[in-house]
Amino acid sequence: DGDLNRDGEIDTTYVARDRDGYRVGVVLAYRSEGTYVHDDLQPLRLRSASRQPPLLDRTDEVLRVRHARIGAATTSAAYRYRYDPYEHEMILIGLDAERGGTSDGDRLRLEWNLLTGEQRGWRGRNAPGDAVVRGRLGERGGKTRGMGHAPEPDALLDAELAASRDPPR
Repeated sequence: DGDLNRDGEIDTTYVARDRDGYRVGVVLAYRSEGTYVHDDLQPLRLRSASRQPPLLDRTDEVLRVRHARIGAATTSAAYRYRYDPYEHEMILIGLDAERGGTSDGDRLRLEWNLLTGEQRGWRGRNAPGDAVVRGRLGERGGKTRGMGHAPEPDALLDAELAASRDPPR
């Protein structure tokens, strides 16, 4: 819990389990005409059969949600959100995804900064300094992505894998 919207009131973050996985949500607390109000924002839905819930942490006004999904290969993701008062939503500002246990034994990693639009990806045991910039998945000032519209990390990793196999000509 902490002040995510910079109004001096303590806001609440939560994780709830449902039949398809987990919900991560934010409840904003604020005063309106002298009355204390709670506003439940649209949650992030994480499909997972894992019994391990997502981990939440906060630095200043940025909420980070870390989650791992176990299947044929393990996919882990870290979503970064910041409150946008104009959209009245927690807006995705970054997403890091990694897949291990692929058939060729390599790991696949993707970092996406939605504030700049830059996407970096790499395969194998390369260090992050050896990342290949693949282009821009989202441009600054483009369509915002709230918690209810977060991209699937597996789909992003699959696209990165296809791009690394078929480099542009």
